[in-house]
Amino acid sequence: MKKQCVYVCVCFLGSLFFLGCQSSKQSVDSWRTGKISGEFHEGLEARPLDEDWWMRRHQLKLEQVKTADPDLLFVGDSITEGWDEIPRDLWEAYFKHRKTFNLGISADQTGHVLWRIDSGEFDGLSPKVTVVKIGTNNISNEHNDEMIADGIIAVCDKLKAKMPTTKILLLSILPRVDDSYEAIYGSEEEDEHEGDEGEEYEDEDEQEQEDEWQDYPELAVPLGEHARQADRINKLVEAYYKGSMTVSYLDVGKAFVDENNNVCRSLMPDFLHLSKKGYETWAKAMEPTLKEMLGE
Repeated sequence: MKKQCVYVCVCFLGSLFFLGCQSSKQSVDSWRTGKISGEFHEGLEARPLDEDWWMRRHQLKLEQVKTADPDLLFVGDSITEGWDEIPRDLWEAYFKHRKTFNLGISADQTGHVLWRIDSGEFDGLSPKVTVVKIGTNNISNEHNDEMIADGIIAVCDKLKAKMPTTKILLLSILPRVDDSYEAIYGSEEEDEHEGDEGEEYEDEDEQEQEDEWQDYPELAVPLGEHARQADRINKLVEAYYKGSMTVSYLDVGKAFVDENNNVCRSLMPDFLHLSKKGYETWAKAMEPTLKEMLGE
């Protein structure tokens, strides 16, 4: 009888161990399975960008995160990184009174953010709100709708696992034109904001930075397939998080198009990245939701 009891106990403990292993395996595998597609693909592959400048930005953020204690965190690609480069008056108007940290890196796709989450950039952080805007570079690399939606969801899931107390504000992929300004209007056309006379600059970088944030004339361009794909992805992600208590979806894209659904150059000089006016438009569209989520 005693042997039978021992045998039963061993079997029971063995079963628990097996189930625990299976649960752990499922937990690991869950990061590699798309919530929309049900498959693993490039949009879910955590990987760095093989560029020296990208890795330098990553290393810079690894150093900064050691002393960072933000209430508000930004995560994304070059459009998000641009908050570090806009004129300070705009940044101070919206974020000076908040402890804000920017983890945007140019050229990032969903897989690059997944790699950064695994590679120390978010260690020790516990922001009240994390703003996520990612996915447009996946469109540029010809990922399909489900792949990109899967990647966005995986980023949010991993952020919640890394920072359990944070509230995530997930922003829509912004509308964009399929080609750059030069491709549409010709590379020979001179930009009226380049080489302004009457002001001297100590170096070309200073000239370039000043020109970049000038106001651009109103010029509207019809949306193309990239914008239509962004809209389809946004709808997939919005439906997935409908009713979520941890991820709030916000469509900010409608603020960047006119009444005819055209993209305005005054907001997007190259019809992808933002001007100063574009960042102000983004900040205004996000502000009421941010205030509520931050408890202000």
